[in-house]
Amino acid sequence: MNNPRILFVDDHDDTRFMIKEWLSQFSYEVATAESMADGLRLAKVEPFDLFILDTRLPDGRGTELSIKIREFDQVTPIIFYSGEPPERVRAELKDGAQEYVMKPEFDELEKAIRRAVGTLRG
Repeated sequence: MNNPRILFVDDHDDTRFMIKEWLSQFSYEVATAESMADGLRLAKVEPFDLFILDTRLPDGRGTELSIKIREFDQVTPIIFYSGEPPERVRAELKDGAQEYVMKPEFDELEKAIRRAVGTLRG
């Protein structure tokens, strides 16, 4: 099986770089986008096994992006990775995301990714 492909959408350059490098050690292929528009464009043209979205983006909210993704992809797991208060984001999980992980919880993010990608492997 090919390495799982992840799209990570976050508006901070350093966060995108750090997460991409960190996830590469687990043999994930990671594409990144810095805005809702870039993330949506990539999600439409490339196959991904998982979407990881920040909730605050320069051109909208991650929850808006998850709704737009669900218009053409109802099955690929979505994880929010955010510094916003958990209560706010959890209230938005109904918008098609499976999980929420608080920044900078790397261990919890890794567990959430393994759960999400594991569902694809059966």
